[in-house]
Amino acid sequence: MAVVSKIDGCPINILIDTGSAVTLVQSGIPSEPWRSGNLLAADGTHLTVSGKRWAKLEISNQASTYPVVIV
Repeated sequence: MAVVSKIDGCPINILIDTGSAVTLVQSGIPSEPWRSGNLLAADGTHLTVSGKRWAKLEISNQASTYPVVIV
């Protein structure tokens, strides 16, 4: 399901995948180094991870802070 949301106050379109092990966001935001190994996409392709961080995610006026992986 795709919805309009905000990450750290910036409007974005997101895809909600309830089966995902991690939350991914595109690179371009400050992050800490990633040291937890490689990630695979649902189709089996390898993802290049550039970092991790905590981000405020807002959907329908509900907000919470989540760990996100930067790809």
